[in-house]
Amino acid sequence: MIDFFADFETFYGVKYSLRTQGMSYTDYINHEKFQCHGCSIAFGYEEPFFARAEALEAHFEELKQLQREGKKIRMICHNVLFDGILAYLVFGFIADEYFCTLAMVDALYQGGVGRGLDECMKTLLEWETGKSDIIKELKDVRTEDIIPEQWKELIKYANKDLTGTQELHKIYSPVLPELEHKIMNYVLQMFCNPQLVFNQKVLDEAVAEADDDREARTAPALKIIGGDREEAISELKGNATFPALLEKLGIKVPMKPSPSVKGKMIPALAKTDPDFQHMLESKDETINALANGRLAVKSTQATTRAYRFRKLHEEMQCFPVAYNYARAHTWRVSGANKINPANLKRGSKLRTCIEAPKGCRMAVADASQIECRGNGFIAGQESLMELFREGKDPYNDTASAIFGRPIDRKGNPDDFFEGFLGKTATLGLGFQMGGPKFKWTVERDAKVNLKMDIDFPLQEANRIVYDVFRPKNYKIVEMWGHCEDFLHAMVANRTMYWDYGDDSLWIDGPNNKIFFPNGTWLYYPGLSYDSGDFTYLNKRGAGWKTKYIYGGLFTENIAQHFARNITSWHLTLIAERYPVVMHTYDENIALIPEAEADEGTQWMIDLMKVPPLWAKSMPLDAEGGHAQEYSK
Repeated sequence: MIDFFADFETFYGVKYSLRTQGMSYTDYINHEKFQCHGCSIAFGYEEPFFARAEALEAHFEELKQLQREGKKIRMICHNVLFDGILAYLVFGFIADEYFCTLAMVDALYQGGVGRGLDECMKTLLEWETGKSDIIKELKDVRTEDIIPEQWKELIKYANKDLTGTQELHKIYSPVLPELEHKIMNYVLQMFCNPQLVFNQKVLDEAVAEADDDREARTAPALKIIGGDREEAISELKGNATFPALLEKLGIKVPMKPSPSVKGKMIPALAKTDPDFQHMLESKDETINALANGRLAVKSTQATTRAYRFRKLHEEMQCFPVAYNYARAHTWRVSGANKINPANLKRGSKLRTCIEAPKGCRMAVADASQIECRGNGFIAGQESLMELFREGKDPYNDTASAIFGRPIDRKGNPDDFFEGFLGKTATLGLGFQMGGPKFKWTVERDAKVNLKMDIDFPLQEANRIVYDVFRPKNYKIVEMWGHCEDFLHAMVANRTMYWDYGDDSLWIDGPNNKIFFPNGTWLYYPGLSYDSGDFTYLNKRGAGWKTKYIYGGLFTENIAQHFARNITSWHLTLIAERYPVVMHTYDENIALIPEAEADEGTQWMIDLMKVPPLWAKSMPLDAEGGHAQEYSK
């Protein structure tokens, strides 16, 4: 394996920038203004050298020749999602493996360190800043217009950045468990070596459907507002203009306490605010129209994604599936390249327009109730584990306890709502949700998933939470208390162990971490305890944020990371036989040749029923299927 370090330098401008224009990587590289000035290159930890654009084609041809001779190339960059897809689109180069030091920092520090290369060099390497005025100087300067003195500074800057990337890799990549190197590589390959395609007919229908839906939802509100259409849309969308519009029409603006400024009240107009939900469901036609119109212009994800899909199809004739490896606090992947492929609604045209290439099928294997199983397993809730071992439905079991009679949510149509309530309780109450939140969750999920408007009594919600679920799942309840103890241990710099059956969790108090038996961890930087509240610091965006953590939420973090570790381990095993092209939380999606689609899909499903050694007695289950399109 030859380690190939690379850092591209490209043209950017006032109206052409990844950062200020909000462009995706593929938009940026496929744009008519795109120019590659050159690339800083190094093999292994040798000193970097800079290759200008005119010489890069020859360098990549040399790499391809090495591959044809049987050598394997590992491409290492500080942002493989940019440099790797650039190498693919511009130079037709696909590495055998990928490693991203930016993604590595996400995993190692989970928001405790800024992920930008300059910040990593300052904080992790203790180097002086790598920033240079040359980047600002070259704004809107085309490659052919760069003068010799500027080339000198650009080359110096690029080589220093690549040296920083080499040093980060040299020092910190061994800290990341070897299995995580594989997981990262497979996740990055989904983007840098795209395999999936679009069905143009279904994609066109998805675009039209998204446009029609948005128009239908905004039309009543625009009619009420009147005047110029664009101004009316802006009035609906603005966080200051919408409350003013409501007041002008004599409608009371719902308010809520500010989450950041104590004692301050702010408009409760977020789509998750209960008062805004009431506006969406109001029998007053004006209030209903305005609220739904605002939601339509604020929630543009479906429309935006449909147009992004069409642009990718037109420019690339394929779907490069982009994830940020370990970007979430629990190491789950998150969507990248301005698209989140992990939350495509089942049955939607946006989902079914994605297809396997000719001669292959998309095989989906979905881990069943993996977080619920992990939560019960770690807590030692044997009654729940027995249900899973016997192949029984825990949602029916919870519903039966709630209603005091046998419930069969799939076999008896009359038990449909009871089964829904049992499922909502089983999945929602395992992490310390209280009665009021459970009431709201039942009402929201009934509205969204069942198209039912219900007023779920708070008294009944409290009964289910405190008289049914918690006594029935007392070990899970005890786990919340243990997790509070873990947090206290971290604050006090103490070490603890939690034995869960097949192995143990290690609470490393001095470093604010909890280690899992596969070598991964959860990290809570700056964890502190004040006036009964635990908080930690997180920098996932432009600045630092204070986040709250408590026993139930810590339990959820542990269960989610535990589940993530299992399904990611399965990903690596599947990838040894078939290319894995998507990984949506609890699903692994692979391409299988048509001739072995049935056998291969069943093999994937059976594989995902096998637990790792560190959870060998945990009962797992999986389901799935295959199709030409992404329809599962």
